[in-house]
Amino acid sequence: MTGLRLGQNGSLLIRDYTEGGEVEASCFDDSLIPMEGYMPRKVTSSNFRLQVALLLPVVVVVLGAKVALPQDSSRELKDRLSRSPALIGRPMFHAKRNNMSRSTEPAFEADITTKLPVDVVEASLFLPPVTYGSGGFGPTSAAILDLNGDGKPDLAVANGCRGVTADGTCTGGGVAILLGNGDGTFRPSVSYATGGFFSFDMATGDVNGDGNPDLIVMNSCATAGCATNSPSVGVLLGKGDGTFHPALVSRAGNFIGLSLAVSDLNADGKLDVVVSGCNTACFQGSGKLGVLLGKGDGFFKSAVLYNTGGQDAESVVIADANGDGKPDLLVANCATANIDNACPGYGVVGVLVGRGDGTFKNPSRYSSDVYATRAAAVSDVNGDGHPDLFVSAECGFGICDNGGEGGVSVMLGNADGTLQSPVIYGSAGCDANSVTLADLNRDDNLDLVLSNGAADCVVSQGSVGVSMGNGDGTFQAAKAYKTGVQNSFVVAGDVNGDDKIDVITVGACVTAGSCANGLVSVLLNNSPPHSATTTALTSSLNPAPFYKVVTYTATVTSGYTGPVTGTVTFKDGSLLLKVVPLIDDQATYSSSYNKIASHSITATYSGDADSAGSTSAPLIQYIAAPTQMTLLTSGSPSLLNQEVKFTATVTSKFGTVPDGGQILFSDGNIPLASVAIVGGTATYTTSSLSAKTHFIRAMYLGTNTFAPSAKGISQVVQKPPTTGSRSPSNAANPGT
Repeated sequence: MTGLRLGQNGSLLIRDYTEGGEVEASCFDDSLIPMEGYMPRKVTSSNFRLQVALLLPVVVVVLGAKVALPQDSSRELKDRLSRSPALIGRPMFHAKRNNMSRSTEPAFEADITTKLPVDVVEASLFLPPVTYGSGGFGPTSAAILDLNGDGKPDLAVANGCRGVTADGTCTGGGVAILLGNGDGTFRPSVSYATGGFFSFDMATGDVNGDGNPDLIVMNSCATAGCATNSPSVGVLLGKGDGTFHPALVSRAGNFIGLSLAVSDLNADGKLDVVVSGCNTACFQGSGKLGVLLGKGDGFFKSAVLYNTGGQDAESVVIADANGDGKPDLLVANCATANIDNACPGYGVVGVLVGRGDGTFKNPSRYSSDVYATRAAAVSDVNGDGHPDLFVSAECGFGICDNGGEGGVSVMLGNADGTLQSPVIYGSAGCDANSVTLADLNRDDNLDLVLSNGAADCVVSQGSVGVSMGNGDGTFQAAKAYKTGVQNSFVVAGDVNGDDKIDVITVGACVTAGSCANGLVSVLLNNSPPHSATTTALTSSLNPAPFYKVVTYTATVTSGYTGPVTGTVTFKDGSLLLKVVPLIDDQATYSSSYNKIASHSITATYSGDADSAGSTSAPLIQYIAAPTQMTLLTSGSPSLLNQEVKFTATVTSKFGTVPDGGQILFSDGNIPLASVAIVGGTATYTTSSLSAKTHFIRAMYLGTNTFAPSAKGISQVVQKPPTTGSRSPSNAANPGT
């Protein structure tokens, strides 16, 4: 096995762990020709980058210096290339190689043809990529948001190094701001220092509660040489106009930082930070998490460290995995074992259940079944209300000796926070170093978007691999779209205001020396135009009593003059009810209920080739409990012009009928009065009834939670008796 570390005076030491010994090569030898290389996700700069060309034997490029290992046909080895703490400890592309050992023989180089048949789509879903300078060296992360309040999306890019000196020394991490013009183009970048070195990850949020977006950056090291193995969190407080205050720095613990996530972990209304990474050195022991609780002013409390359930915690995301309302941590580790040099290996996910106070339980472990993990993302892709996990990797199928196709492990979440067995999808490229999810084709299903460091598994420009989602947690085969840069990160959002999700990647130049620093690649969504639609939703009965069938009807109206096809998805809140084909512009769904409740029903039209999707306004469907009524008269028969009082009482075994509901009293079909209920009772008194038999009816009109009910009673009214006649009884007479 081989590994890399920096020696004295900037030299690169290549160590063969199988045979022992090291080969030293200068990182700054101008006689060595720079070469095009393979870009990792987390890099430091276009000079401070470790690149691997797929050659036999492997050729390593560091700081522009090419180091070729000599040929030795004695055996075949599985190679692992890595960066030491001085190079951030990130695992690199792990290629199967032949003929590698330490020797004084002249270096041997030979071309290799990729085994991976990749269909790289030049343009269809996206317009051709447009690139911008990243404002630094080795961009590692990006975010799309409005930073200056003008309603136009802007771009923040984290760069491993803000600048590099003539001798190749990183001058510190940086964040570049590219203000958007609203049409998908961006202004030149303005760079800010992040308070540390090798800015490897970034998040956004309002850290100090002033309503302005702030930038939270994970610096892998406190010093240029990473001598202290101490990551830091740099917070750049936003001024609201697209500019930022100098970074406020908090230390994150004694380990090597690789990833960052932000959320309120202890429900105090202040943003907290989680930093994941290696142990005190990469490929040694367990991966580490540092939890830093926020103070609300841009600073954080001292880090509390946790093991991650595997080696080298490449990425961390925050989600409520078990539905208890408390944030949990999901960590993608490079390898399962915690023994030294387990990485690269088959990845393992550690799930640390949160207690709600900013502390976490020991990790539960789940195999991701992908090799050389790079990044993670979380979202609900099957509509069950439970977060699902996505882990991208350099190699999705085997240990990078089967053509090297990148991949993503899809691990659907269960209601109790556990993860289902992974399903692996290819990335249609090599080194799937970043993953995000977005609805690119506007079918209301989330799609997988993967950043490939190389489109064709040979040293070349990168691509994004897009796997369209089916809405049930499965995905279609990936198609690749070239980006014009060697990708290290991908983010998605609408940057030109056309309601289509665009994709942005960041990375290095395709050819060494062809650009001064890192690049940003903007791929505008070019999916076909669709006519706008509206979806209207109605209920057959609202409120509805228990067990009564309610039919919901969705009607889709489109500006397209031809037939409208597709499906309508009915949901109750986030709960998927049914997907129904659209027939003659309508779709229906029926259900019945047996509990007092209100249901927020929506209908979402999928769209088709000519009509855009749309979602109805929520329809609040109320389910009302049954009620019973009694109706009494003060006396029947009664005399003409004599006052008669009718008393209606409404009850329900499911609760107390609220005051204020109306009871309508009528004489046959003739309305008499509408009276509000007080204490479950309403009374109506009259002396205007004519001399005859009347059928008095009381109808409770109901509320959203209690169903209507009615009762009738006969009231006999007699003329006054003549002298000697007997008067009618005044006893109360119950209704029929």
